Amino acid sequence: MSLLKHSSQYLVGKAVPSLIQLAALAIFSRLLSPSAYGQYTLVIAGVGLANAVSFQWLRHGLLRFWPLYESRQEVIISTVMTGFGVLVLIMGTLFICVQAFVSDPVLQILLAFGLAMLCAEAFFELCQQLERSKLMPLRYGLIGFVRASASLLICTVLVLRGHGAKGLLVGTIAGFALPIILEIWFYRRLFSIQKVEWALFNKLFHYGLPLTATFALGFLIKSSDRFLVGFFLGAEEVGLYAISANLANYTLTTLMMVVNLAAFPLAIDALEKNGRNAADQQLELNFIMLFAIALPSAVGICLLSPNIATVFLGKNFRAAAVAVIPVITFGALLAGIKGYYFDLSFQLGRRTIGQVWVSLGTALLNILFNLVFIPVFGLLGAAFANVLAYAAGLCFSIILGRRVFRLPIPVRSFLKIVLATGGMALALVPLRSYRGVSALAIQVITGGLVFSLLLWKFGILSSFKGPGPELSCQDV
Repeated sequence: MSLLKHSSQYLVGKAVPSLIQLAALAIFSRLLSPSAYGQYTLVIAGVGLANAVSFQWLRHGLLRFWPLYESRQEVIISTVMTGFGVLVLIMGTLFICVQAFVSDPVLQILLAFGLAMLCAEAFFELCQQLERSKLMPLRYGLIGFVRASASLLICTVLVLRGHGAKGLLVGTIAGFALPIILEIWFYRRLFSIQKVEWALFNKLFHYGLPLTATFALGFLIKSSDRFLVGFFLGAEEVGLYAISANLANYTLTTLMMVVNLAAFPLAIDALEKNGRNAADQQLELNFIMLFAIALPSAVGICLLSPNIATVFLGKNFRAAAVAVIPVITFGALLAGIKGYYFDLSFQLGRRTIGQVWVSLGTALLNILFNLVFIPVFGLLGAAFANVLAYAAGLCFSIILGRRVFRLPIPVRSFLKIVLATGGMALALVPLRSYRGVSALAIQVITGGLVFSLLLWKFGILSSFKGPGPELSCQDV
């Protein structure tokens, strides 16, 4: 399957859930106060950190080793699902131990919600990773759509009934239930405890264990600003900051993730089945696709941030969003370039410990910058801290990653994408002052058409017909 076809299918699968999540932002920013949304954000951040530490290594092990066990699906599925069950038992035991030392009934309820959300979210993401490993983007998108739509419906009903942040938590947990049931029903015949291979689990563990620190540090980089904003400025400021960050994540980060969802499994498949030259050709296409999606999207979001805030956010959130969105978007661009391309050196080279050092340096700098900037500059300080930390992390990833697995850089294509993005920006500048849904549609269509025409003129679109030779920089 070609990268363009594979990415377009993931685009459909991710675009619809992301549009639903954008609709959720529009609804909840009008129904909830910044303080209530901030409380919900802090709980979600805590669950996400626990998920990254406890379960994400297993998901990435599944993705990395699926091509080697594709002919024995029942073995790898049974092994991974059994491993997940063991992890759930461990987390449940830890929860019981923590509950024994907690006397506050409200905190006990929140911990129970947190455990339920942790298990549901982790299992749902494991199901999505299975579909991704099997190169089945339509099924990946289907279960994502079911979860997003169910969560939006249930959360909206509960918020309208006055349950606030707790309603969002309950609705989010309930939204995972239906797609999980569907996946269990579909794969029930491929699971057997007798098919579990502990040698395979040992491979998954040793591959994924170094990544656990990476994932935890990566999530800490992504979420530490929320915790520190809450510490210095309070829950209301967390809500204002988080909703702006979520707006960037549901747009730019989602688009970059779409490319990675399609591109990384194809690179692994090419490397394992056809060797390094085939992998390099695929990686060049991955690079071109990632930048052709990410760079114009980031520039467009920055230029159109006032109208984006007007369309998607309630009045209480708009002023902060207009100031913060451009900076957060630039940070998200750097994070995506690092995470969805240059960090792959460590995974393709099977030396994931290097990624730990990259993430550790980035996390420490991020916390340091936040501690310095937030008390002085407020929300903008947190946003600028992210940009500086991700810029440093990108440099770390490039320098250390080249020693593990050198990634190709198609220089000519990159420069053409930069020029096309500049042309798109010039076309959008006269349209920046217009407001409203119709205006945003015209702005997005205009930018997309201009950029696409310039890509066609520069010959970039022809790159996606298949791997081909191009002048590249192999020194990265």
